[in-house]
Amino acid sequence: MQQTIPLIMLFFFLLCVLGILICIIFHDVSVVFLAIECALLISIILIAIGWRRNSLKTSTNKHSASILISQEGLSGNIFDDAPLGVIVINDLKVTAYNKASKKIAGDTLVVGKSVLAIAAKDKQDDFKTAIDNATTNVVEATALELPLSGKENGFIVVYFHKLQANEAASVILYVIDSTERRQLEQKVSQSQKMQAVGTLAGGIAHDFNNLLTAIMGYCDLLLARFLPSDQSFNDVMQIKQNSSRAANLIKQLLAFSRQQTLQPTTINVITQLSELSMLLKRLIGPKISLALNSEADFNGGIQIDKTQFEQVIINLVVNAKDAMPDGGTLTITARNAALSSTIDGSVEAIPAGKYVLIEVKDTGLGIPRGHISHMFEPFFSTKSKGAGTGLGLSTVYGIVKQADGFISVESQIKKSATFYLYFPYRQPLQESEVDARQTADSENVFDLTGLGKILLIEDEDAVRLFTARALRDKGYQVIEASDGAKGLDLLKGNPDVRLVVSDVIMPVIDGLEFLNQVRGVMKLSVDILFISGYVEETFRTRLKSESKVHFLQKPFGIQKLASKVKSVLDASSKPT
Repeated sequence: MQQTIPLIMLFFFLLCVLGILICIIFHDVSVVFLAIECALLISIILIAIGWRRNSLKTSTNKHSASILISQEGLSGNIFDDAPLGVIVINDLKVTAYNKASKKIAGDTLVVGKSVLAIAAKDKQDDFKTAIDNATTNVVEATALELPLSGKENGFIVVYFHKLQANEAASVILYVIDSTERRQLEQKVSQSQKMQAVGTLAGGIAHDFNNLLTAIMGYCDLLLARFLPSDQSFNDVMQIKQNSSRAANLIKQLLAFSRQQTLQPTTINVITQLSELSMLLKRLIGPKISLALNSEADFNGGIQIDKTQFEQVIINLVVNAKDAMPDGGTLTITARNAALSSTIDGSVEAIPAGKYVLIEVKDTGLGIPRGHISHMFEPFFSTKSKGAGTGLGLSTVYGIVKQADGFISVESQIKKSATFYLYFPYRQPLQESEVDARQTADSENVFDLTGLGKILLIEDEDAVRLFTARALRDKGYQVIEASDGAKGLDLLKGNPDVRLVVSDVIMPVIDGLEFLNQVRGVMKLSVDILFISGYVEETFRTRLKSESKVHFLQKPFGIQKLASKVKSVLDASSKPT
C-alpha cells in the first residue's frame, strides 16, 4: 500500500497539469476544475483497490502463520480425538500432538523435543531422511514403517504431509500403530517356515529310513552268524546301536514334521503322569523338586499316541532341568480349560473350545523374548555344543500339532518359564476298558516262523533284498516286485498270496494307488502291510479307515518285521 500512494500522487499531479494546459489553450476555466475532479475520483478508486489488496494479503499471512499449530491450539481440536496419531513438527521438533499419538509413542513424544526420539535409534536416520524429503519436496513422501523406541516389539507406520507458512515449513505426521499387524505377519511367516522345514524333514526321513533299514537289517543277519563272545559280534552290535541312535533322530524329525503314523488312543492324563513320575524324578536329580498337580474336578482324557505323550513330557522336563542348574521346582499341572473365544498364544492363535490344559512350569533362567519365536525350529538351541541335538522342542511341537493340540509359552527372565499344552478334551476311558487294553498289549508273539506266500514290493534294492531274505528265513515263500505296477501283475497271477508287504513311496504306482487298484479294480480283500519311513496325511487317513491295511514304520530289524507279519497273518486266519 505504501508503494502505491506515490504513484497515485504523481497521477493526480499530471491530471492537474493537463487541465491547466487545456484551460490556457481554450480559455475555459471550467476545464481545470473538471480535470481536478476526475483526478480526485480516479485517485480515490486506486487507493480503495490498493487497500483491498493489502487487506487480503494481510489476512492470508495471518492465516498462514496460524498453520504453526501449538499444543494449546491442537488440544480440544477435532484432531485431538482422532483414532490415528497426529504429530505436528517444525525443524524436527514437536510443536503439537493429539491423544492417540501420545498413546502410541509414549513418553518419548514431548513438545519441543526431537520427533526422532520416538523411533528406535538404528532407524532414526531413515526417519530424518523421510521428513527432509517431505519438507523439501525432493521426492514424493511415502509411508514409512518404524520400530518404536519406547515400546518393545512396537511398530508404527508414518505418513507425511507438508504445510508451508511464510519461510517456515511444518510437517504433519499421521501415525498408525502397526504392532498387532506385524506380530500377526511374524506368526504367519513362522508357521509357513516351520511347515516348509517339516516337509523337508519328512523327505529326508524317507531316504534315511531306507538306508537305516538296510543297515540294521543286515546287522541282524550278521549277528545270527556269530556268538556273543566273538569280537565280530560286538563290532556288528556297535553298528546296529549307532544305527538305532540315528533312527531315533529321524523319529524326532518325523514328529516335528507330523509325518509319523501313530496309534492314538484316549489316555488318562493323571494316570500317565503318575506312571512317569519316578522316571522324571530320576531325570531331574535331587536338586530339583517335582510337583504333580491337578484340579479337584479334573476328569479329562486326550487322544494321543501314548509313547508320543511320554516323549513330550520327558522333553519338556529335560529342558526345564537344563534351565535350573542350581536347582529349583518343576511343577506339572493338569486342568480343564474351556475357551469361550480365540486367545492369542505365543506361537499361534488358540481357537475357542474345550481343552485339557497341561502346564509345565520351572523356576529357572527363563527364555529371552527373542528366542521364543525360534525355539520350536529344528536344530535351534542355546545350549553349548554337544549338550543337545536341538530337536527336543521341535519334536514337542510336532507331536502336539499331530494330536490337534496347541502350545504356548510364557517366560520371565531369571524367574520362570511355563509351557502350556492345549489338547482337545476327550471323555476318559472306564477302568474296564483300560484293563482290557493292558491285557491285549501284554500278549507277546514268541514263535515268529510261518507259512504262506507273501508278495514283497519295494523299489530300494537293499531294503527289498534284506526283507525278502528275512521272511524266507522265517519259512515264508516270497515273490518280489520293484514297483507297484509289477506288484499288481504278480498279484493277478498269484491268487494264493496271503499277504502283500509294500513300500508307500514308489515310482510308477505308489502305495495309495496300489491300494486303490487292489480294492477298487481287482476287488481283493487280501491283507496289505505297508512299510515306510514317511507317509502323507491322506495316506494316514486311509490307513485308519481300512481294517485289513496295516503299517510298519521304517527302520526295522528282523525281529520287528517277523513279529508284525506273524501277528497280521494270525489275525486274518481267525474266524470273524
